[in-house]
Amino acid sequence: MTLHEHLSGMPHKRKRATKTQMQERRAALIEIVAAMRPMTVRQVFYQATVKGIVEKTEAGYDKIQTTLAEESERRIISAFVGGRP
Repeated sequence: MTLHEHLSGMPHKRKRATKTQMQERRAALIEIVAAMRPMTVRQVFYQATVKGIVEKTEAGYDKIQTTLAEESERRIISAFVGGRP
């Protein structure tokens, strides 16, 4: 068995989110923030883990932080940490 054959059958192989999954996550986070603002990134993260949007890991936190920063830059979520609508 080659190394490639061995690794391709490993269950821990990382999967990337599809565009659709990322759009769904983004929409869910916008709903969370809209319903409970103002919120910190950590508060959004915990709400997202409870709702099953992301896993309760550093990687899950990073996904939330990145998405919120992108949405803030795009002005979809205006200053999610205590900002005005």
